[in-house]
Amino acid sequence: MNACTAYRCENCDPDGLACSDCRLNCPHETYENNACTVCGKVCLHDAYENSICTVCGTDCPHDIYNNGFCADCGGHQGAWLNENGYFEISNAGQLFWFMEHVNGGNNTANAILTENIDINPGYTFKANGTVERGGTTVESGWREWFPIGYVHDRDGDGGEEVVCYKGIFDGNNKTVSGLYFNSEAQDFVGLIGYVDGNGTVRDLGVTDSYVRGYSNVGGVVGYIVSGTVENCYNIGTVSGSYFVGGVVGRNVGTVTNCYYLSGCAKGGNITEDVAGITEGKTAEQFASGEVARLLGSAWGQNIGTDTYPVARTEHNAVYYGYITCAENATKVYTNDSTASEERPDHVDSDIDNDHLCDNDCGQQADEGCHDADTDHKCDECGADIVHDYKDEDSDGKSDEGGADIVHDRKDEDSDEKSDVYASDIPSDSDTKSSSGCGSTVAIASICLVGVIGTALVIKKKD
Repeated sequence: MNACTAYRCENCDPDGLACSDCRLNCPHETYENNACTVCGKVCLHDAYENSICTVCGTDCPHDIYNNGFCADCGGHQGAWLNENGYFEISNAGQLFWFMEHVNGGNNTANAILTENIDINPGYTFKANGTVERGGTTVESGWREWFPIGYVHDRDGDGGEEVVCYKGIFDGNNKTVSGLYFNSEAQDFVGLIGYVDGNGTVRDLGVTDSYVRGYSNVGGVVGYIVSGTVENCYNIGTVSGSYFVGGVVGRNVGTVTNCYYLSGCAKGGNITEDVAGITEGKTAEQFASGEVARLLGSAWGQNIGTDTYPVARTEHNAVYYGYITCAENATKVYTNDSTASEERPDHVDSDIDNDHLCDNDCGQQADEGCHDADTDHKCDECGADIVHDYKDEDSDGKSDEGGADIVHDRKDEDSDEKSDVYASDIPSDSDTKSSSGCGSTVAIASICLVGVIGTALVIKKKD
């Protein structure tokens, strides 16, 4: 099938005159390394064999793609070059296309992820290198990755090719999962194998992956000589013999604020943690939102649902602070925007009349109930009072709460019980209650909900 030379790219053809059959090539005349410098589309050659260009080997002219791979021939869907000079990558096929683009001689090309990418959906890569699909171990069927930037005899001509990546790979707070590379003989292994010449890899997560090599093996970058790796994390398995790291295998450049799942890097000469550079975190710390918070404000996580950081949205921002005013409260990572740096004060609006903090911390929010009128009801909320009315200093006030003690000690039925509180009234007493005779009275009165008993200790007037 020949490429359609009548194609006009969608970027510069708002009237929709693009060829509806192949939608592949553009009519521009400015090409560099077989990619249009205007819109980023692939070659304009017109010589295809089995849907692969015989001149430059670029992807097929078909327009039926599954995850960026042609359903007819398996070719890779090309990535678009945006106005900022970045190839936009939204699927696995475009990621493979970019890898071949860089390794084919375009090592300064820039890329930005616009979606989370799963290279091998449906496959599970175990820590020992075995592969499962639907819970069953399989021997084939998945796509194997090859690093962006490498040192290896890939073309089999007996000599090593050296490709160091010098562009900017912007993860855009997205993740790449399903990455699988398994070769115990190869060096410079990772999503990106070799970074030099001030290349940059940033804001990227690698998950559910298996990467194995010999030396300079990392979950994100195998070896960085000069350049930067920042705000990246990896929770996939990394295995090798020398210079093995959860995020970066060997660092001679600048690595900052990167994190990996503790124990994910296996083999010899494991790269050591350095605070602020690369640090291992437990699965619990990843799930808690801690790593998302550490990576920066562009990352988020639905705590309790997401097990690792994702791009921040309107609803998944991660905060760190106190969310309760309980006395034993500690700071936590949370999606609650009310989290505060300091433990908040107890608040009692008295709506529920329980005199407890409305924040459900279980703490008393004020001094509790008051019974100034001594009716055994809270003056504010009407709740039953359970006070211990002792007046050992005989000042007519409760020693505990300060409430007035003006009880009625009448015993008109002469049963030696208070007519009001059924307390014992000594038969030999020639005094009356403190409410009527002016005697000095020391009263110990206990009021219980439903049962009230009062004990009197009466001193005769001199």
